[in-house]
Amino acid sequence: MDKRAVRNNIFVMGLVLLLALITCLGAPPNWVEQAPLSDSTYYLYFGQAMEKGLVMYADIFDHKGPLLFVINYIGILISESYGVWLMGFAFMAVYYWFAFKTASLVIDSKLAVVVSAFSMIVLWGCFEKGNYADEYALPFIMYSVYVFIKYLSGKAALANYEVVLNGLCMGCTFLLRANMIGTWLCFALFIIIKMVKEKQGKQLLKLIGLFLTGFLLAVLPFVVYFLIKGYLWEAIYASLIFNFMYTGTSGNGWTEMFRWGYNFLSKYSLVLIFMLYFIITQLKKDQRYFHVCNIIYAFFAFILLCVSKRMYLHYFMVFVPCIIYPCAYIVNELTAHLPVREGAHRKYTGVVVCLALLISMNITRIYDYREVKELWAEKDNIYTEIAHEIEQNSTEQDRIYTHNLNGCIYVESNRLAATRYFALPAVNLDNFPEMKEEFLNDLKVNQPLFIVTDSSYNNMSLDVNRQLQKIIDENYYLYDHRESVKLYRRYE
Repeated sequence: MDKRAVRNNIFVMGLVLLLALITCLGAPPNWVEQAPLSDSTYYLYFGQAMEKGLVMYADIFDHKGPLLFVINYIGILISESYGVWLMGFAFMAVYYWFAFKTASLVIDSKLAVVVSAFSMIVLWGCFEKGNYADEYALPFIMYSVYVFIKYLSGKAALANYEVVLNGLCMGCTFLLRANMIGTWLCFALFIIIKMVKEKQGKQLLKLIGLFLTGFLLAVLPFVVYFLIKGYLWEAIYASLIFNFMYTGTSGNGWTEMFRWGYNFLSKYSLVLIFMLYFIITQLKKDQRYFHVCNIIYAFFAFILLCVSKRMYLHYFMVFVPCIIYPCAYIVNELTAHLPVREGAHRKYTGVVVCLALLISMNITRIYDYREVKELWAEKDNIYTEIAHEIEQNSTEQDRIYTHNLNGCIYVESNRLAATRYFALPAVNLDNFPEMKEEFLNDLKVNQPLFIVTDSSYNNMSLDVNRQLQKIIDENYYLYDHRESVKLYRRYE
């Protein structure tokens, strides 16, 4: 590799790290002191609880995959304050590197970096303060998309190690959240059709074996761990069975979900980009099968967003890898037909075109650091003050319970929950009577020192809320009351 190539790689890596840094400014650097009111604090609490010796699913319950909790656990081990942020930064850097590699399959490296920045604009709109399974799945999905596109576009054959790594990536994504593996289901079908048409049956069987090897390399360590701990069934029920039951519970209708998804894509001109990509590729009549596969993949990813029936913006993060190649392809077509001579001028003109497209993708949504600071201050310090009050008036051995308040008070007070259902899942517990009974029994038996409620969640039409209020009335007194938040302390 010559000096010019080395300098170019260093330059690209620097820009990749810059994109990752800018993206991760949307998350609080110090998660423990600035825990936001979001589901991401559930997973941070998991990491803290595991660091104190609790076992996933047995002692703490959530319906996400175990890898998400292990990532938070590793982050806590690195640094209780900044470790989780550093984990997110590392994952985003890997994502942007393979986004760049994917765009480089069709355009110059300088343009590829700018195309990678397209996705950063979209990520700003769905990052939701970070530390979600979707964020950690991005590098696994983006690497696999890069390999699949490289093969299906005829750029290179599938190397054995790439197939194994693809299986590993699917396994890791499966362990984050099982319903995010649509990328591999979709592209696997495309590759099977291609190889069957080309009568490569033996090669196909070999690839399947290599892929499954990679998948098992990711999954088996967790299976062995849960077998040793004796909680394999609890892990399967929570991360797979209950997760799909949760997805199937009541939510928004398909019409509402399609409208919501279409509006989000339209804000960033993604609908226009995919329409242009489809029209140009079909008019050129070159590699039609490959380009149709890309369109089908994007549509399939969009459908999977709507299946959840819940309008959580962070679900859009796993859609972002779909946009890299179509954006790069369109930029290549635009720069190829610009009335400038070949060489450096074309490259720089291409950069200008990319920047113009970037600005047109809704400049009002370009990152504003003050908005992030407002997100951190969203709680108006009420929950932080309550957490500090709990910390000052209890010991680390004391247990607490916060009702429907995410994991922020557990995290900031450094106290464990008195029940493994530290945060009740967003389902009607009347449909899960065993879970409701276990939760209420935990509170009666373990008797947390403090219970925190928020009046905005006190819907007494729900039986679980009525039962909780009965426990509070019989065993607790109002210790502090700040706006809508009530802090109860157990009678001694």
